[in-house]
Amino acid sequence: RTVRGWVASFSLVRRAHAYLFRRELARLASGRPEVRTQPLGEPARAALDPEQPCEGWLPCPADEPLERLRAHSRAARGGVVAIVGSRGMGKTSLLRRLADGLAPSLWVDGRDAISVTELGERVEADTGEERSESGSDLPRLVLIDEAQALVQPVIGGLARLDATLAAARARSSNGLWVMTFDAVLWPLIQRARDDCRLFDEVVTLAPWTEDQVGALLWQRSARAGIEPSFEDLLDGLPPGADEIDRQEALAARRSGYVRMLWDHVDGNPGLALEAWRASLVEDAAGAVRVRALQVPDARRFDGLPD
Repeated sequence: RTVRGWVASFSLVRRAHAYLFRRELARLASGRPEVRTQPLGEPARAALDPEQPCEGWLPCPADEPLERLRAHSRAARGGVVAIVGSRGMGKTSLLRRLADGLAPSLWVDGRDAISVTELGERVEADTGEERSESGSDLPRLVLIDEAQALVQPVIGGLARLDATLAAARARSSNGLWVMTFDAVLWPLIQRARDDCRLFDEVVTLAPWTEDQVGALLWQRSARAGIEPSFEDLLDGLPPGADEIDRQEALAARRSGYVRMLWDHVDGNPGLALEAWRASLVEDAAGAVRVRALQVPDARRFDGLPD
């Protein structure tokens, strides 16, 4: 057991186990009669929605940069910081956590033209660093979510982003500006402005570990008021097996399923939640059951516009 635990600590071994576990589930599903089920209830689906704000902060790779940015904001050290991550990596949740307890702060959604216009008006009304903290129209913490929306796919499409960065740099001596960028568009911004330093710090969100993804799934499931059953994923128990053996087999299925999801989404917590709720169904009695991992058909993308 000690050797097995040591070997399982290697990422490559865990991914190999996830692959074998997924193949085993596919084999079990093909050899069993289909059970009549129905989709997960709407209240539970809504509670498991990755877009829902998190009510409790879980330990994750963003803890270290979060505490560092909090310390900068409390000390009024200022600066312009970029947070880069794929969709679902928790950029918006990190901003909410950063703003919690730190005042005054200003939240701007880069996709919302009204909030962007409001930021521009407040920048124009502010006379810059010469004003005192109490008289400044801009707060000490400015959070711009989805800042890649300031980039438009046209000639001169970086004008709004350049203007926002210029305003941030001019007013960042004692005010912290934090912007989030999608990892897909971040290389474009870097290549377009590689001749100048845009940010004082760039934080790239790291993937979550297997244990962290599991903690997120169980936290959200408990909040949704459901306790999914892994009974349908059990293979035949050996003769003479008792209830203890059955519970151990269920626990192994539970941990194996989390490992399979973690490998499938490459440590992305938002995608893990989406895959998890897509794998939950209700039986005729209303009990929530876990089925094999549901992967969307890639051929559906062929019908989408370019």
